[in-house]
Order: sequence, then structure tokens, then C-alpha cells
Amino acid sequence: MVRLDRSNYFLWRGTVRSALEANELESFLVSGNAPPTTLPPKTDSTFREPNPAFPVWNRKDKLILLWVRSTLTTPLLGHVARATTTSEVWTMLEQMFHSQTRARQIHLKQQLQTLSKGSMSILEYVEKKRAISDSLAECLTTVSDEDFVSFLLFGLGFDYGAFMTALSIRVEPVTSNELLGLLLREEQRLEDENKDLSPLSANIAAKRGSTSRSSQSPTPTTDRPKVQCQICSKPFHEARNCYQRLNMGDFPPTLRPDRQSSKKPAFNFKQAYTVSGNSPSTLTDPWVVDSGATNHVAANLGNMSIQSEYTGTDNLVVGNGQSLPISHIGQSFLTAKHVSNSLPLKNILVVPKISKNLISVS
Repeated sequence: MVRLDRSNYFLWRGTVRSALEANELESFLVSGNAPPTTLPPKTDSTFREPNPAFPVWNRKDKLILLWVRSTLTTPLLGHVARATTTSEVWTMLEQMFHSQTRARQIHLKQQLQTLSKGSMSILEYVEKKRAISDSLAECLTTVSDEDFVSFLLFGLGFDYGAFMTALSIRVEPVTSNELLGLLLREEQRLEDENKDLSPLSANIAAKRGSTSRSSQSPTPTTDRPKVQCQICSKPFHEARNCYQRLNMGDFPPTLRPDRQSSKKPAFNFKQAYTVSGNSPSTLTDPWVVDSGATNHVAANLGNMSIQSEYTGTDNLVVGNGQSLPISHIGQSFLTAKHVSNSLPLKNILVVPKISKNLISVS
């Protein structure tokens, strides 16, 4: 049985009322329903006989009063100590909590709107939002499922910007339960993506003093299969990275040529990796394989499909000891004549002062 404290009045109220209604005793909650203690006189005599119905009613009321008091916490027992009937206890508690209800409703609505995900997991975040919504329901304020979805999306933060963009192009509205499943998949995808991107900075820091040496021309791998998206049928990216992954079923299985913008991207590498929906372009400039190079290195951006300014402090140290600055980080595919497949090159360091494009095989 729910015990009443200062935070669960409406939950307690509904539980007690339901229990009394199930036993047809809800009339004891209303004042004025007690039978008179005596019967009206039958003649002109002033003598009044005791009403036999009153002791029966009074005995039931005292039993209900005892039960209701057993559901109160100790601080609230003192507040209703003067009450002698069930209806008096019910009225006292109703008046006490009514003044607090409006303030609590405002506080809970503010919490629901402003709570952000932060460092919480998706499950923790959704559970906290749902608990606030349930508390509002206890205050007789219902949050619709559509509004709850909006509150969830509002607090996700910058990392889920691409997810919300993809969600906005859906034709069908999403329910809160469906949204939870999508968010869990997106959370896993972001975790996998962070694992893929983290070796880049670690590799630069660990091998900062390594040198780069020139070697023979590369021979692209011919048995590496092309990657093709199972959602939009475009090559060079997987379904988990497709920006159309939340709107499946609306795309013809055709490949259209991509056009690269000449403007410098205004977003970071991680963001670009997440939201890019274009097929990567290919690099056709001469490249050489270098077993001593710590990373793939290019002299310019060329036709890189994903590119971002490098904001770190590391430089590339070459064989003569010279330290060359890194301007960008990019990604593309390497092609060769008479070879149908392409070699993907990720985490390419763009070093304008490098004399040759290098492929790391270390």
C-alpha cells in the first residue's frame, strides 16, 4: 500500500479512493453523509429515540479512519490528529496539498523542458524524463506522447544533431517508444564512430618523431569489395552511416555523381564524418607507398569528400628533421587504371609543404 508523504499525494489519493470504491465505501469520504444520531419523534412528544443506523455507520467510519491513518507517514499524522471522521481527514489533506500542487506542477514542467542528456546514457536520460512526466501525471497534468518526444529531442545536445536532422525528414511521426529504440542505435553508432576516430590523434602523438621516406608506386588492392549502402544503394558508405537511415524506402537504387563545394567546411571532422551523405570522391594524383610514414599524407585537399581543419598543435616531422604544419584532415578513395575497385584512405593529413603524397603501410 502506498504511504502518503509530501511528494506523492495524487498517487496516494487515487489508490485510497479506488480501494474504497471497490468496497462501496466512498461515501465515507464526503462530509454530511453521516446519519442522524436520533430518530424524529413519532408524536407530539419531545422524546427522540436513538437512531440504530448511526452506530453501524460510526463503527464503519472508525475502521476506515484507522486504515486511512495507517497509510500516512509520521509527519502527516500530526496534521490530522484532531480529525474524528474519515471525511475530516480527507478534507484536511486535500486543503493542505492543494496549495502545493500548482507550484509543483510549474517546477516539474521546468525540469522536463530543461533537463539535458549531458554525460548520461540514453536509457538513464529517457528514464529521468519519464519519471518527471509520471510525476506530472500524479499532479493531474498529462503530458502527451508527442510533447514527450519533443522534450526528449530538445535535451539531446550537439552530438545528436545529425540524428535529429534525419528524423525531421520522416513522413510518419515517431512515438516515444520508437524513438527510444532509434536513440539506442544512434548511441551505439556514435560510440563505434568515436572508436574509429580516436586512433588518429593517438597515432600522431605517439609517433610524432617518426620520419617519412619515399618508396615505390602503390598497387591498389584488387580483391577488396566495394562498400554499398543497403538503404540508399549508393557506394562508399555503410548503412549505419547513411543520413537516410531513418527514412528507408523512398530512394531509387541509382547512383548520381556528387558535386564538391569549393567552400571550406565550417564544422569539425567528427561532425562531417557523421552527417555526410555524399559518395566519397577519388584521388588521382601520384601517390607513393612509405613504410615509415605514420599516416597517409597529401599536399592538398584535392577531391576529398570529407575534410576538416586541423586545430591541434602537432606537426609532421619528415626525414630531414623539418617539422611541417598540418592544415586539414580528410578522407577519400584511391583509384588506379584498369582496376575496378578503389582503395579507401581515411584520416589523411593535409600538409601543404609536403613534396609527395604518401600512403602509410606501417
